[in-house]
Amino acid sequence: MRARPPAGPRSSLRLIDPRSWADKPVPERKWIVPELVPLRNVTLLSGDGALGKTLLMLQLMAAVSRGERWVGADVEPCRAFGFLCEDDADELQRRWTDIAAEMQCGLDEIGGVTLVSRAEEEDNALMSFNRVTDKGEATPLFRATEEAVLDSGARLAVFDSVHNIFTGNENSRPQVQQFVSMFRGLAVRMNGAVILAGHPSQAGLASGSGTSGSTAWNNAVRSRLYLSRPEAAGEDGGEADRDLRALSSKKSNYGPGGNEMILRWRNGVFVRELPESPLSKNARATAADAAFLACIDMALAQGRPASDAPQSPRFAPRFFRSLPPARGVREKELRAAMERLFASGAVVVGKVKGPDRHDVKAIIRGAK
Repeated sequence: MRARPPAGPRSSLRLIDPRSWADKPVPERKWIVPELVPLRNVTLLSGDGALGKTLLMLQLMAAVSRGERWVGADVEPCRAFGFLCEDDADELQRRWTDIAAEMQCGLDEIGGVTLVSRAEEEDNALMSFNRVTDKGEATPLFRATEEAVLDSGARLAVFDSVHNIFTGNENSRPQVQQFVSMFRGLAVRMNGAVILAGHPSQAGLASGSGTSGSTAWNNAVRSRLYLSRPEAAGEDGGEADRDLRALSSKKSNYGPGGNEMILRWRNGVFVRELPESPLSKNARATAADAAFLACIDMALAQGRPASDAPQSPRFAPRFFRSLPPARGVREKELRAAMERLFASGAVVVGKVKGPDRHDVKAIIRGAK
């Protein structure tokens, strides 16, 4: 018979006999945002600075409070709480006004949201650490915030940003684990979800993984989202669309990983960028062709002939973007238009008089 351990203080254990689940219904998995933000857990949202993490989270808080879709995704209607360290009250009001306009409602019609602005405070640490033992302890500020969250009845709590509220060593696994566990406890007590917004490391940015510091950040959370810019250039080498973002699921313990939404910044908010229909694509292509031809006429009339050589300072798709007929047309669309027009014979390379009255090669209209 195995000897009993010596007497002494020990923790109580909640023992489960799996046979007790026989004939019992399986609990339904619950989410704030299906397959992205699980209930009773912590989600980490990472992204480089100035990409719009705070705005995206403000939109989520407004969406759950009204039970409306968030950038095209379903949500669980609930109250929301935001602990925000990067935007002051004036900036939050400006953003909230844009959000209300997008939702086509008044500011007084978005209820059930509590915001705390800590942008002007010097100390926002929510956990302190013993430098010798790495033991972490919730700060009085966390306890006050926890009480406010629970009193508000919020089931979604957003904390922005990690570098403001975590003052420990981000490469220390014990410290990171304790910090995330503290918020997991809050999520359980509120029967809701906690989202921590943070910045990835340089390595995480370079690799596209969005990770930061110790791998404990990725391991401790049940869901990790990454906000980034889509690839800087299209297949044709065109320029980036600076208003586009990609929100991707880098980790999901309870759902499929790898999901991605393409978002567009418009009128102060993010909206879902849906794939263009064939009719819409054809209409844009026709408009780009017409703009390209109009730019040829304008450039020749001004004595500034355009070239089809990418290294030329007057490379047509790049040069034409500065001309009025191509306003609103992206460079990659003008590149595609040039190729279509060359293929159809609508444009050719011919000789025209340059600014110095010498013959130069340039793109001109083809024979009628």
